[in-house]
Parts: sequence; C-alpha cells; structure tokens
Amino acid sequence: MGRDTPVLAVQGRRIGRRGDDSPPEPDEEIRRLASMITRQASRGFTGETWYDFDLPLNRTDPIVILHFNDVYNIDTREDGSGGVARFVTAMQRFSHLHPLVFFSGDALNPSLMSTYMKGRQMIPFLNLLKVHTACLGNHDFDFGIDELEYTIGSCNFPWLLTNVFARSSSDDLRKLDRYMHGKEDESQHSRNCPGEGLQEKRGTSEDESLAADSQTADPFAGDYTVLPGEPIANAWKYRLFEWQGVRIGVIGLVEREWLDTLACISADDVVYVDYVLAANRMCRFLRAKECELIIALTHMRAPNDQRLAEMAPDIDIILGGHDHDYYGLQVIEPTADNPVLSSQHTACCSGGTPVVKSGTDFHDFTAIAIFPGDSSPQPNLLATALIDDSGKHVGAAAIAAAAVASAPRVLDGTDPPPEATASAIAAAVAVAQEASSSKAEELSPSELASQLLHAKGRVIPDNKPGQGGTEERHLLLKPALPAQSQSHLKPSDCPGGVVVVPKILGKSLVQWERVRVTPSSFAKNKHVELLVKKYERHIKQQMRKKLAKLGAELETRFRIIRTQESNCGNWLCELMRKECKSDIAFINSGTIRSDCVFKVGDFRYGDLAAMLPMADEIAVVSCKGSVLLAALENAVSQIPKTEGRFLQVAGIRFEFDSSKPAGSRVIRETVKVAPRGSSLQSSDGQAGLGRFEPLDENAEYTVATKSYVLQGRDGFTMMTSCPVVVEGERLPPLPTLVRNALSLTAMANGLKRPHSRVVSRQLSCFTSLQQDQMLSEFGCKKDMDDEVVLAPKCDGRIVDRNQQPM
Repeated sequence: MGRDTPVLAVQGRRIGRRGDDSPPEPDEEIRRLASMITRQASRGFTGETWYDFDLPLNRTDPIVILHFNDVYNIDTREDGSGGVARFVTAMQRFSHLHPLVFFSGDALNPSLMSTYMKGRQMIPFLNLLKVHTACLGNHDFDFGIDELEYTIGSCNFPWLLTNVFARSSSDDLRKLDRYMHGKEDESQHSRNCPGEGLQEKRGTSEDESLAADSQTADPFAGDYTVLPGEPIANAWKYRLFEWQGVRIGVIGLVEREWLDTLACISADDVVYVDYVLAANRMCRFLRAKECELIIALTHMRAPNDQRLAEMAPDIDIILGGHDHDYYGLQVIEPTADNPVLSSQHTACCSGGTPVVKSGTDFHDFTAIAIFPGDSSPQPNLLATALIDDSGKHVGAAAIAAAAVASAPRVLDGTDPPPEATASAIAAAVAVAQEASSSKAEELSPSELASQLLHAKGRVIPDNKPGQGGTEERHLLLKPALPAQSQSHLKPSDCPGGVVVVPKILGKSLVQWERVRVTPSSFAKNKHVELLVKKYERHIKQQMRKKLAKLGAELETRFRIIRTQESNCGNWLCELMRKECKSDIAFINSGTIRSDCVFKVGDFRYGDLAAMLPMADEIAVVSCKGSVLLAALENAVSQIPKTEGRFLQVAGIRFEFDSSKPAGSRVIRETVKVAPRGSSLQSSDGQAGLGRFEPLDENAEYTVATKSYVLQGRDGFTMMTSCPVVVEGERLPPLPTLVRNALSLTAMANGLKRPHSRVVSRQLSCFTSLQQDQMLSEFGCKKDMDDEVVLAPKCDGRIVDRNQQPM
C-alpha cells in the first residue's frame, strides 16, 4: 500500500473487509465514511468528541468554567488582537477540560455590522463557542424586544433574566410593583447617583428592608418563581442542571440604572425587582431543590456587583459584565453589620464571594477551576499523605493537597514525555506530603497551591477506568499568585491566582487564570475566519436594501453642515435628545461623513453607512450654562474653514457673528434653551420661539453628545470636566438610534408588523402623534399618499449674522 494512499480510502477498505473477502455493504460503508467526514468537519469548528455528549467526569473532578462578557466586533483590531476567529482558538485550548462556558451579556450591539444585521451575525459564533448559559445585557435590547426574542431564540443556549418581568394585569404583580416602588422612594438619591456613596450606604433603610424579605409584607414571600409575569424577551428566570454529578443553579441579574435608559422599554412595560432581593429569593428556591452550587450571571457595574456579593450570601460565585475593564477574580467579604445575614445564612454560607469580570470584545476571558472540597476525599495515589494516624486531616494546608488528590490522574503519554509527567506527579506528591509536615502548618492553602505544577498529558477520569484518556488535559495548576480578599472591586492586571472558598462545595480550592487573546499566543481558526468573511460579504449586499423613503432632500455637504444649520443635523440631534431624555443635544459636524445631498426617494442602508460610518458612542453629562457658551464659541471659532468642530444642535438656539474674533463670536443674549421634553418644531419648519428661555450661565443642563466631544477632542476641552449623568455604555450608538427610528416608520407604513405588546404600544404612540410632534421628534411626516416619510427641516436655530443662508 502506497504511503500517499488517502486515509479515508484505507479505512474504507478495512470497514468492508470480511474474512471471506466478501464485498462491503454499501450502506454501512457510506454511513461510516459520512460519519467520519462529518466528525472531521465539525472538529474544524468546535473540536467536538464524544466527550462533549457523554461527560466522562464525576463530582471529584475539577469543575472548569470559562467566562467572558461584552463582545461586539467579530473582526480583529488593527494590531491583530482580539477577533472571534482567534478567540475560538483560545477557547478550544481548554476543550479537553470539558468546561462550562458562561457569557454575561452585550453581544448584539454596538458595532457597524450590528447596525445593519441587528446582531444576528453573533449567533453562529456564540454557538461555536459552546456557551452554556448567558445573561442579557443592555445593548442586547438596542433593536427592540421583537428582534431580541428572535435572536436569542436562535441560540443553542438559554439567556437568563431573573429580576425583570413583563407587566401584566395580575393583582400579585401590581402588589409587587407597589412594593418595589416603595423601596425606590426610600433610595431615590442612590438611584440618581448610581454607584455613589456605596460605603456610606451600609445599613441604610433599603438594605434593612431587604433583610425583611420573609415578612408578610413581601408579596412573593411564598415562591418567587411562581410570580405572575414572564421575563421580557422570553428569557429564562433561572437554569438548573447537573454537571459532573454536582447540582448547579444559574440566575441572571441586571441593575436598574441601565434598564431606565432603554428606548425600547418604558417604565409602563416592565416590573423591576431589586437584584439583591431577587437573588436571595431565587437562592432559597434553588437550595430547596438541593442545588449545591449557585452561579449569578450579572450585567451591572462593579459597585452593584459588590453590593450583591455583600448582601446575597447564598450566591457561590458572581460572573459579571457591563464593565469593560478586566477585574479577574476578587473575593468580596460580607459586611459585619449585614442585615441580610441570618444565623442560617452564616452557618452554610460563611466566607466571601468570588466576583469575576473578564474584559471586553474578544480580547480576554477568564478560566476558573474549582477543585471540590470533601471531608472524606476518595482514596488514591495522593490521598494517603493527607491522613494522620488517627484518620484525620492534618492542618489547614491539607485543603490544597486535597484539591490535588481529587483531580484526575495524570498518566504516562507521548506528549509530554514520560519523564515530564513523572516529575509533575512527583511534585504533586511532594505537596501532599508537605501538608502532613509541621512546616505545612506555616503555609496557607493558597501558598501551597502556588507550588503546584502545570501538569499536561493524558488523563483518565476516576469514574471511567480503562478508557482512553483525554489528550492534553491541563490541570490549571501552574504557579499562580494567591487571590486576595478585596474590600472594593477594582480593575486588575493580575494574571491569575488561587484561593480557598469555604462556601463552595465544602471548602473548595479555586484557581483562575487570565487568558489574553493576542496574535503571539493564538492563531486564527481558519474555518471561523471564513465565516467572518462571509458576513463581511453579506454586509455589502445589505447596503443595497431600502431602509426608508425621503420626502425631502437630506443635506450633508461639508460646506453646509460645517458652517451652518442643516436639516440632517437637526434630525440626528432631535433623535438624540428624545432618546437620552436630555435638555440639550449636539454633535460635532465631523460625525456626518457623506458630503452629499441625498435626493428625494429611497434611502438605503448604504446611505446610512456613508452618512454615519462609525458606531459613535453617546453619553449624557451635566453642564453649566457657562460651559455651554464656551462650547458654542469653540464650535464657531474656525469659520469660514469647514472644520468638523461646528456643532449641530437640538434644544438650544443661538446666533453668532463670524466676522468677529474667535472667542467672542457668539451673541450671548441670543442663546436660548427649550424646556425639557418640549416639541420644538412645527409642520412648516418654524420653531415656537416663545417656548425658549434665556440661557442661565449658572444653571445646570443635561447635555447629550458624543464621547468624542466629552474627551476634549476638536477643541472641546471645556467638556472634559462635566460630570457624567448617563455613561455611553448604557445608550445605543448613534447609527443604531437612527435605525430604530426608521424601523418605526417601516411599521407605520405596513412593511413590518410588531410581534410583542411592548413594540405594539410603541407603534401606537408613534402613529398617534400630531404632525408637528412627529416632525420634531422623528423628522417624519405623512405625504400625500398617507405614507410616513423622512423629511426633516431647518428652523433657524443657528444663525450667522455675517452670512446669508445658502
């Protein structure tokens, strides 16, 4: 047989060969060959083996968790880092550990590709990563409830939302709503200043009220899970499953701060339950079902994750998102005066709670190994050194060695060499022996664990004797820094660590490692890269599709938008002002890149991409009137040059004289602002001048603008000191905001129809608007054929006294 004979051909002949040289059965041979080909094709994406469907591990083996959060762009950065193709390769390096993969929200937006595909391009990649369970994030709602329900329903895993419910007419739900509103009234200051005064808030009326959640005043004192009303977007309330013989429960929690900023959901659509209250109720429910390990997936800021760790002691580990910094694993201890801690909590949930946050955008993830604690470990090669003559464990340091003893056996294999494997075992034995020595009493379990090696070879799980082992199973026992308990969560550059957590499965050792997805560490998965290229081609085809109909020309020429008011600038800023619920909105004209006039007729996806090619982040700040004046002066300082710093505005109007020196061009007495929430434009394009009020230089105004401006770019240095009211992470980017507004016009014209009660209510509100209000808030009007068209107008909100309008 030749050396170049194809493997499949050789195997095919062997399959059909019998002792009497009878011809192979065609059906059997085809079936086996097809199975082999399918397996090979599948491995190119996921590396699947039979272990993925019949887990060969038991409760004495380490439970491995991979966690990531907040991913947006599937392609790599300019420096080659990140990207889903490289991320898949990095995650596959841990596939032999049979990990649980958890995701903490925000995948469907923002990105340029998501603007035109509504996040659907993320579905196959999340499925390829074998995500087990996910929690919803704020940007997952950017395209509305209808789109979200279809998108997450297309995933191979559930999305959780434990503390937000669709409002119903149920009496029980109305009682819950009143109950929660009563708590909000007690903590209104903390709602207005999220994350502020966290330390001073200990023992306040809000937290004390949470301690009384078993009182009869609690409308769901019986069973939280039977509360009428379903989580929004058809999400799950919780997930309960068994993994390696351990019963695990997962819940998904979100904060009120970003929920209040969603344009697709109003306060009338949902009932929000405080995440601490919901967590304590769900934990009690899960423990009643004999759940041994409770994991909370969260999408909220670090101060709220910290409060959850302090106030919900039944949670074993928190895997958080929303923050884009890498935090790693930090242990948060409960406060001594925690009113939620009862004697029953203290008995079974002693010790701190690990909190994990894993970076952003396919650049990092966290690998966590939980070595289950056991008061009577299974006897094996390493266990004998843990027991003294009386049969009792020796010292606190024995905990670390017990974790090693419960790990799978590392056997002799071809990779690495036998001597390397033998040295790894010898080192582990040495640690186990050290646990029984007097010197071991001087070392903490974390210090002992940091001496363990990174064993690599073939592994036979304890519950599968005689089976061929899993290749290259990492025990995650390379030298690591001890994990320290923290009083406050903060970003960290720590590469990893180990810690003993008493509350997890009977005093388990937990080891974690930061995995950086860099070109030097991981190559791109070629199969996934082909899929990325496919979506890039799809985007080009999408650009030709109709998005809306223009009933008036849309002006975006640089010589106009960078020197004077434009109808396109008015439209974008009014959308921002309405979305952000701010007093004023403005953008630098450099945001609009198309440099053309869009003619009456079809407005396509490609036109929107040409106009707003970047996923510009929007934020809301509090700004003094004097700072606003300085910003307006900077905006007009370079005229007649066509500089991108010229502002397009909403909620404010002013006049200036471009013939005067820069810095003194704005005519102060002409600067006026509109009352918050007022409609500013009438159907003939003229503004109601009497509704504007003179600017007060000492007053505070809320201003929605781009993060680019708030960073002091284009000369807007005066904006850098303005306190943030709503951060950019909690708001959809500008192209998404435009896309959502135009989707309403499509539904109003009958081209689409709503699928949920929330979206139906939004459509009803839109179609019932008066012509003036529809034009001012959405830049739309009804034409002669009663079709809603995009037709924004200029209204004289910006006037140059030295120049006639063009």
